[in-house]
Amino acid sequence: MSNGIAQQVTDENFNYLVSLPMYKIGKGPLILFDEVHNNASTLKGSYSTFGKLLLSDGYNVISSKEKVSLELLKKNKDLRNRECNV
Repeated sequence: MSNGIAQQVTDENFNYLVSLPMYKIGKGPLILFDEVHNNASTLKGSYSTFGKLLLSDGYNVISSKEKVSLELLKKNKDLRNRECNV
């Protein structure tokens, strides 16, 4: 028996295609992914596969380096068809 230490590793090549998307691509609600706290979990890193899944379901996904506020939400509420950064 070993005392190995395991670490989760993201499979960034995993791609699940949604056969019946909730929204047309780029027409769904905006999801702002909070990356302002220097999180290890980012859309470019461990959450990249989840971000791709949301995009394939029609959501708009954007990472945010700003603190979430009413102003940030207002500024980003109509960002449909913007290039998502996942």
